[in-house]
Amino acid sequence: MKVDAKRRLLWVISTATPEMNGWKAGDQRSQLAAYDLKTGKLAQKIIATPAMLNDLTLLDDGSLFATDMGRGNVMHLAAGGKKLDLWASGFEAPNGIAEMDGFLYVADFNGLTKFDLRDKTRTAVQPSAESKAILNGIDGLVPHKGTLIAIQNGIGRPRVIRIDPATGTVEDLESRNPSYEIPTTGAVAGDDFYFIANPGLRSFDENHKIWPMEKLKDPVMMKMGL
Repeated sequence: MKVDAKRRLLWVISTATPEMNGWKAGDQRSQLAAYDLKTGKLAQKIIATPAMLNDLTLLDDGSLFATDMGRGNVMHLAAGGKKLDLWASGFEAPNGIAEMDGFLYVADFNGLTKFDLRDKTRTAVQPSAESKAILNGIDGLVPHKGTLIAIQNGIGRPRVIRIDPATGTVEDLESRNPSYEIPTTGAVAGDDFYFIANPGLRSFDENHKIWPMEKLKDPVMMKMGL
């Protein structure tokens, strides 16, 4: 979810998965919807199929970019547009996405890619040697004062990191938290980062059936000062 404060809209992505009640084999729909923040009414809805939309980022002009995790693409919705268009491809499970200072950052399983929005020049963000870090497996990705706050949950120990794209510096903000169970997707408000510590992304059996209630855990929201 992302809020367009200028236009008072809440943009939401939802995707059909086998774990949903009523899911039918072959259903590969995703929905991008905008809700009026004043009235709560649906303002716009776009159905994309086949697609597995994951995350989105908004631009000042009202346009947006979204990752399509299932097809390895980045999709674009023009300001006032009615359909998503292919903007970039060649990713492995693209996930977190953020715009900052005229550049678009896209995280996928293999690392972090930077696009210049003026000409779509594409480069890999490389961590500095001093950081001794890797940028694979990033989920949530949000900008904060010239840096990117990211959650890594696809490899190794889940952690929250701060990335400076200009220098390649990677700072470990927190790991080894006992509440972390595939933490994902956060938002910055002021100088605080809010995120879901245990979204229950794997709380189902081999047949995609959700675990019984007594086995499920209450969700934990966390706040981290930046």
